[in-house]
Amino acid sequence: MKKQNTPKPTKQQRPYPIYTLSRALQVPLKIKELNGGNPWASEELAKALEIGF
Repeated sequence: MKKQNTPKPTKQQRPYPIYTLSRALQVPLKIKELNGGNPWASEELAKALEIGF
């Protein structure tokens, strides 16, 4: 017996972003507030935002 080629289920995309705009804007605001707008390591930024990395 041969296996039939069944289409793989596709991942459904969300019609909306995962994170809210206010949460996304926290990143540049923290960089401006705590680091003067200079580049910042991801790990340190995660600590400043109090989120896991």
